Amino acid sequence: MFYNRLLSGFILSLCISVHLSTAYASESLLLSKSYSDSDEPETINDNRLNSNDSLVSAPLSIFDGPYVFYNDTAIKTILLMVNDTTQEITRREQTYNLSDTNRVLEGLGQNFSDYIINPYTEYTYDSIFEHKAEKICAISDIHGSYNHFVKLMISNGVINQSMDWIYNEGHLVILGDVFDKGSGVTESLWLIKKLESQAREAGGKVHFVLGNHDAFILLKFSGRTQRKYNVTAYNIGVWYFQLFGNDTELGKWLRKKPIAIKINDILFSHGGISNSIIRNQMDLVDINKRMWKILEHDNVIFFADKDQELSRLILGACGPVMFRGYVDSSYAHCNESVTIHSVKEVLDFYNCDKMVVGHEEVEHINATYNDMVYSINVPFPVDDVVTENSKGQVLIIKDSEFYSGDLKGNQTLIHQIIVEKELINKP
Repeated sequence: MFYNRLLSGFILSLCISVHLSTAYASESLLLSKSYSDSDEPETINDNRLNSNDSLVSAPLSIFDGPYVFYNDTAIKTILLMVNDTTQEITRREQTYNLSDTNRVLEGLGQNFSDYIINPYTEYTYDSIFEHKAEKICAISDIHGSYNHFVKLMISNGVINQSMDWIYNEGHLVILGDVFDKGSGVTESLWLIKKLESQAREAGGKVHFVLGNHDAFILLKFSGRTQRKYNVTAYNIGVWYFQLFGNDTELGKWLRKKPIAIKINDILFSHGGISNSIIRNQMDLVDINKRMWKILEHDNVIFFADKDQELSRLILGACGPVMFRGYVDSSYAHCNESVTIHSVKEVLDFYNCDKMVVGHEEVEHINATYNDMVYSINVPFPVDDVVTENSKGQVLIIKDSEFYSGDLKGNQTLIHQIIVEKELINKP
């Protein structure tokens, strides 16, 4: 039975990869191998981990989870525990009647909060993509760097030491790519989900804008998943992407997230909206609804010819989750030259003055193209150990000014950072 599920999942992924090969060509590194470097899930002998693995040392001996699965009559929760001495993984599984509401789950990592799930919660698609906010905090490309994410949120006044929302009516933008690379993906997702609820109650809002890594997981692809999650999937008996399927709590929640939004007069998307999108007259409603339809079907092959073409554009090298041209001037996978004029055309189409992007790494948060484009993906250390020298920044927008917030809570005007950088580089 187990291998039947593996085989069916592999065949489905292979079919999808054939149909999407053109759209994903620019990200061949991510898609050259699905799931692992072999055609079978990685086998961990005796359920033990190599002591040299870089894993988060989890309090309460929690290794990973919780993962929540649904069927017609029951809820199943799975939590993986690790013996700190032997490194043996054990699986704690519980099944509840579907009528049991407000089920409380244990927290994970540094977050000792309880997660509350209600099987009758219907996650809905946003019908509004334009928002107003007096203050905004934006972070991109967390990539499982949970410790740095938490530190930045605490230091810049978004959450307190108890991991609760204190940003009042402010808006927090998660600008894509929580998945892959690091070993704190699960705890990052559950924390964001909890903050989303708390922000709503306080009159604020959390926007989770999907990035390419997030979308790939939901579309049954994986390329840079940390080995920890291969261990998780093996011990649960599924492919990693199945932990976020339509029958899971996190999967249902994530599939309703947008890929582009507007707050005040600022456009937010993971990679940036290119001129190819506006040439096809795609507004924010079109962009997001098309992506949701893709996620609903897991691919684009169900669409009619014209819809398929536009859907490939959304997922492709010129689309909002993949485009790199606003940061990488040598980006050759999309036949577009980014200029001040082309940036202005995109912003005018969406009635915006500025845009914020992640995706492509930068040394520090900066503004380019006459301060119209703000790039915020300052990468975190792979080991996710916060030190005095750790990098990591968030974008803070308040009183119409743009600031870079660091791990110590220092907030510096972006134009001041640029001036200081230019002075340092002068001979």
